[in-house]
Amino acid sequence: MNNIAYRYANVETALKMLESQELWFTDLRKMNDWDEYNAGFRIVCELIRNELPEHSDILDTFAPERMQGDFQILICSFSSRGDCLNMWNGYGDHGLGASVGYSTSTIETFHLFSRFLNKGAPIAGKVEFQPIMYSEETFKQLIRHNINRVFSVKPGLSPEETQRILNFRKNLLRPVLTRLCTLYKHEFFEDEREVRGFILADETSDKYKIEERPTEFGTADYHKISSAYSETPSIEEIVLGPKCKMPEIAFREKLDELGLHQVKISKSRGTYR
Repeated sequence: MNNIAYRYANVETALKMLESQELWFTDLRKMNDWDEYNAGFRIVCELIRNELPEHSDILDTFAPERMQGDFQILICSFSSRGDCLNMWNGYGDHGLGASVGYSTSTIETFHLFSRFLNKGAPIAGKVEFQPIMYSEETFKQLIRHNINRVFSVKPGLSPEETQRILNFRKNLLRPVLTRLCTLYKHEFFEDEREVRGFILADETSDKYKIEERPTEFGTADYHKISSAYSETPSIEEIVLGPKCKMPEIAFREKLDELGLHQVKISKSRGTYR
């Protein structure tokens, strides 16, 4: 996966992103895709009920209706492509905006270190970035791989020992399957080439500061992080949309004003008039 992931926005929002260097991770139930998480969960349900019905009780532990009560998933979406027609049309003000490229590995490191310093001790729970899966078959293969790894117990153990091991491993499987459901989308969305930043907050992770904000889909929980640490940013590139009216020199001046001297600026390859 390309280490640079891009967020598309109109010019005004892109400038605010540069100024604040903040990223907001929002409750995935308040996204514009109403089928987030559910699409992956349905496939997991079908596979386990058909192939491992004796373990179908695990499904209830990470069902969508358990969100916020037992666990919460906060996401921030990016694209691995910084100059994509569909992304310009969908998220980049129809080509008038810009895409901001972040180093995802840098953000992961900064966030982990910041949480460690705030707690003063090792922490549980972190921001992760992974590419979205759009292939149902690939998704099923990953589910089977993780399920087989959990439920394959060496022979010769007593039934009691076997059951004790399986009960322990099922607790480990839940967060794995939760992550997989978070990272699957229908192939219809494949052109977006989404890279998903996500936080899985449950009873095993240290607390995140959760705030609320209004969205067009209702009031949403979110966690705000800094994409920079001290004087070191994670922003590496700005791509100006094919119809962006703000000249490159103006963006360069803004970047220099903010101390983002190392950020590369490029212009879309699109040839809109």
